[in-house]
Amino acid sequence: MKFFAIVFMFLSVLGINISVLYADDKELFGKFSEACDGGDFIGCFNLGVMYFEGDSVPVDYKKASELYKKSCVGGVVDGCYNLASCYYNGDGVAVDRKKAIELFDKACGAGNPESCFEIGVIYAMGIDVPFDYKKAVVLYEKSCNGGYLGACFNLGVIYESNKGVVADYKKASKLYSKSCKAGFTASCNNLAIMYAIGERLPVDYKKALSLSKKSCDLKDEEGCEINKMIQEEVERK
Repeated sequence: MKFFAIVFMFLSVLGINISVLYADDKELFGKFSEACDGGDFIGCFNLGVMYFEGDSVPVDYKKASELYKKSCVGGVVDGCYNLASCYYNGDGVAVDRKKAIELFDKACGAGNPESCFEIGVIYAMGIDVPFDYKKAVVLYEKSCNGGYLGACFNLGVIYESNKGVVADYKKASKLYSKSCKAGFTASCNNLAIMYAIGERLPVDYKKALSLSKKSCDLKDEEGCEINKMIQEEVERK
């Protein structure tokens, strides 16, 4: 029986900035500018997003990074996260991975789950730092508990792959299940494969089909392929 290999790592997407709500007209730009000038750091953050995304103004990464910095210094955690992404990718500032990691760490400590996830990926992959799966696990757990589904998936992969922790397939399946229920299709796919292969969980084609169908219904092409192969295997038996 041939199935897709378990997806190993959900890579971070560094540089995706938290979007400002309803930033679709010039009136908002004026309000955010006025708020920022008046010392409202959330206004500075929102204005930075508008410059970064080019909402009602020309894209200006340099201006965006300056506004993110201002909001970060003013205590807006999302501003620190976005500024870290700018330093990591060189958007409006010179690339400075050390500074980026410091800012991600700051935002993670202040409760930003996306930042915890980013640092977790950095340690798990040894990007600009030594490989350290134990640190990655701690960071993924914090991020997952904060509601970031990609971290729950990555943590599940680590527990399934015996990297940095003792393999715990039951825990991996719970993490996949948690994120799958919330619509994270890669977790649905991995859990479906675990049930279909039966090496790490008891074989349960009914669950495998249900999970892969959910993924397919959410427009995940791999989920559709997995569902098709499981159906063919069931029919052969």
